[in-house]
Amino acid sequence: MRKLILLILLISVLDISSHGEIPIVTKFNSYSHVFSNSLKTFNEIWVNISGAGKYGADFTLSADKFDTNENVTFSLENASFYVKLFDFINIGYWYGNKKYVGYYGNYQGYFYFPSKEVPFKGWHTINGAGLTLDFYLFGDLFKTEFYIYKAKSDYDGIGSADLNLTLNYAGMSLEVLGGVFSNNFRFGAVYRTFFKSINALLVFGIPKIPIQTFSITVDDIYMLAEEKIYLSAPDNWWSIEQTLSIFTQPTFYNGILLTNVTGDISTKFSLVSKFLYNILLGGELIGNFYQNTGLVTQINISVWISPVIGFEGNSVTIRIQPFLNLLNVSNQQIGIWDYLISLKGEVKF
Repeated sequence: MRKLILLILLISVLDISSHGEIPIVTKFNSYSHVFSNSLKTFNEIWVNISGAGKYGADFTLSADKFDTNENVTFSLENASFYVKLFDFINIGYWYGNKKYVGYYGNYQGYFYFPSKEVPFKGWHTINGAGLTLDFYLFGDLFKTEFYIYKAKSDYDGIGSADLNLTLNYAGMSLEVLGGVFSNNFRFGAVYRTFFKSINALLVFGIPKIPIQTFSITVDDIYMLAEEKIYLSAPDNWWSIEQTLSIFTQPTFYNGILLTNVTGDISTKFSLVSKFLYNILLGGELIGNFYQNTGLVTQINISVWISPVIGFEGNSVTIRIQPFLNLLNVSNQQIGIWDYLISLKGEVKF
């Protein structure tokens, strides 16, 4: 299947290039977690190809390394091919991870919970293979996205269907998604603001709602609430950015039932200053509270603190964060985990 997709992708690149377009690498993002006895590295490469006329394609490559003993392998994260029927209608075929619904904000779940199976990149991932139909009304004011697809795992039965509505107005954006799969509903909403100094983000999602019982508990909810304050000089010689994030995990995520984790709440507070246009200095505090409900219920609390040192330019961003575990409480036993050094880099083209 992957060879077929890569062949189709190559043909599309050659076809679009023949019409005067070339592939463009738009962004490269990477980060590493360096523990005392292991290394975890995540990389993503965004490549976009846009046709000059009614045809287009885009694809994403990813390379993951989760252990020092594993080889780094590149895989096709997403491949999409579309046709513009009219100025306001697109129809396309896609394969891979088409969209991470609710994947916004300063607090990225996959960074603090590094996992290939449960990355927490948004509250729902539209993945597998399928078709999409997009409608644009009044420019970017209103957008409708309809997806029909077969997910990568078998949890969606014969297939899934999702409808995503987006409204943009006066520096605010509201997204609402509803879907159906294998005798279940899914529902979520995203609210964002794009003001100059103070902004808010709220991501709310329920990945699984049984049609027969329609039962919902607190543990079924994915939520990310975030506020951000940004102040800067008129010439951007200096700036200060403060962020507070609150994140909760659901018990069901992208077809995986997290049966032994409930009541998980994670918070993050960061304060970063930028000097001389590019130099970053600041700090970050992370707190986690969760329960393990196995044979014995365990309550766990952990607190991490880290300075932030980095560089931020128009095209390149680098951050170094050595984390220290200040507190680790499990059933009244207090200990300190290993240290963690985080390296983050992003290149935009």
